[in-house]
Amino acid sequence: LNRFDPDTQQFHRYRHSPNDPHSLSSDSVLAVHQDREGTLWVGTEAGLNRLNADMETFTHYQHNPEDENSLSGNVVQAIYQDLEGNLWVGTDDGLNRFDPQTEQFTRYQSTPYHPGNLSNNIVNAIYQDRQGTLWIGTDWGLNRYDPVRDRFTRYINNPLDPDSCVFR
Repeated sequence: LNRFDPDTQQFHRYRHSPNDPHSLSSDSVLAVHQDREGTLWVGTEAGLNRLNADMETFTHYQHNPEDENSLSGNVVQAIYQDLEGNLWVGTDDGLNRFDPQTEQFTRYQSTPYHPGNLSNNIVNAIYQDRQGTLWIGTDWGLNRYDPVRDRFTRYINNPLDPDSCVFR
């Protein structure tokens, strides 16, 4: 991860260092997002990182199989802050909503043949439209999140009909 300093016209490089627990969790950066408070969030192949700009250190958020409130997967491919201030994190093993107060994650994962869940656990994109609808792009379709019902509507293409979009 590189940061350009316009005053000095130089780059500052953030790298993973195995001996430094406050360095970037991995040099393989997949997603970057600056939230409304100015905090920089970095998704890598080894988890989510929050930059403390004053200290130039990172806090890591990673999957812990013994903690259901941890990140669902370590390959972080998408980060998005919605209009309500929720931070959404898309991984290779589901979607997560991060609560900055408790520093815990709520996981949303795919269950085959179960309507209301994500169509697939590989989350590639997160976007909220002007009407406030949260859209989640996965390896197997588009998903619309309904926060009132806490469920998803799946929009999946029928491979036999390239002009189709099936609701599931």
